[in-house]
Amino acid sequence: MLAQTPFTEYDIRIMFKTLSRHRNKFFMLAALGIASAFCVAMLVARFWRMNNSHYGFMLWNLFLAWIPLLCSIIAFRFYERKVFSYVIFLLLAFSWLLFFPNSPYLVTDLIHLRSISSDIWWYDVIMFAAFAWTGFFMGFVSLQWMQDWIANLFGKVISWMFAIAALGLSAFGVYLGRFLRWNSWDIFFEPISLLSDVWQRIRHPLQYSPTMLFTVLLAGFLFCAYLMLVAYTQLRQEGVEVD
Repeated sequence: MLAQTPFTEYDIRIMFKTLSRHRNKFFMLAALGIASAFCVAMLVARFWRMNNSHYGFMLWNLFLAWIPLLCSIIAFRFYERKVFSYVIFLLLAFSWLLFFPNSPYLVTDLIHLRSISSDIWWYDVIMFAAFAWTGFFMGFVSLQWMQDWIANLFGKVISWMFAIAALGLSAFGVYLGRFLRWNSWDIFFEPISLLSDVWQRIRHPLQYSPTMLFTVLLAGFLFCAYLMLVAYTQLRQEGVEVD
């Protein structure tokens, strides 16, 4: 008796149909994977060249930046399978929002460039820029996929309200991580201390004016950058030719 093949002809047709339907998403994930691999390769080469593991924390930061993207992929799969409940929606939206600040947070790692004193400072500049851009773009892709999911469920107006709120909260989250050294998971392990810091800054905004200024400026920058990404996406979809 012949052993059953692992894939039937029907399975293969379904696989190629799925790849064809989502080829743009697969291409995006492949591009982000290549960009991440390039970042890791640059950092490993620096480890070897300098004979130390300085800036090793950037690997962890890059890993955290992937989490919101994975959450958006899971959300998309639920939508595609037409599986919806408010529990699933709230759980995925909360998980995504909790880790979303880790994507733009990589941009703030550029602060470490001020302490560069090696003879390969130009290498570090390129490496930090590669990590920052990869994390930045990864976050925007996940936001766009989440916004599409919410638009299909609740409409475009609600989806844009979600996107704007997410960018504002993300900017505040970056502040909490960069200056107060809070992590996304501290909401579960040290919720009282974390919420106390947050409440103090909300309750006394003038007393913590640098916090508000940083949040507003970063939120504005994130919003403008995201608008450019959305506009470019629409330009591509409309097939507009630029002379």
